[in-house]
Amino acid sequence: MQTYDAGQSFSLTLDLSLVTSPTSATYGITDQAGVILVTDTTLPVTPTDTSVSIPIDATLTNLEAGARRKMLVITLVVTNDEVLREKIVERVVVQDLSTLTIPGESFQSVNEAALRSMDIPQVSNWESASYEERHKALIEAAYRIKKIRFDLDRDVEASFPEFDLEEGEHLFDDMTQADFALLPAKFIDDLTAAQILEADDILGYGSSAASKRQEGILSDSVGETSQMFRTGKPVTTEVCSRAYRQLNRWMSARWSICRG
Repeated sequence: MQTYDAGQSFSLTLDLSLVTSPTSATYGITDQAGVILVTDTTLPVTPTDTSVSIPIDATLTNLEAGARRKMLVITLVVTNDEVLREKIVERVVVQDLSTLTIPGESFQSVNEAALRSMDIPQVSNWESASYEERHKALIEAAYRIKKIRFDLDRDVEASFPEFDLEEGEHLFDDMTQADFALLPAKFIDDLTAAQILEADDILGYGSSAASKRQEGILSDSVGETSQMFRTGKPVTTEVCSRAYRQLNRWMSARWSICRG
């Protein structure tokens, strides 16, 4: 499915090879819910045409407040002198990946994360990912990190009397970007690093030994090579082990193993 930037106009080219000597063409556009955006509109066409271009105005690609994507369903009806009537349906996605709400969706933009990742070793999944893949992974990584309960010092808590700093998820959802910037610089630095580490884990999930162990797989074979994993599943945490270690000093609860 083709994707286009929100708020931009573009031209969609459709193939007419299934119709010999087309004489007329009309098109209509609806959104993903079937709401009519453009009623039947005539397109100029000649018998020698093998394709037709449909103009999509920028007003059709604008998104509603809070929306990230929408679908445009273009229906083209073509006829010829033999009274052959062919219906062609094309679906395209309009999306806005230019911004991320901070800290509501992410702790940093995709471009900021790209720069920050240059100081983080062994994030090959992140490095090989596309902009759109990174965008989605950052949102998911932030969502997971927000489930962690953080324990900041009393001076910091006194600066945010309206927030419960131990309620991670609600804390970040209620904060503005200006509020977020007032948090300790070291805490924000660890948050952004952990988000990239978690995004890298998300992008490579299923390919690493850690993720396979997490799913309870005991062995893995590729060709003639076999790999055995230790029995038993590791402790499940909100984020991967590398991200967990990055944030560990800020958490209000820590794992410990001892004899009873």
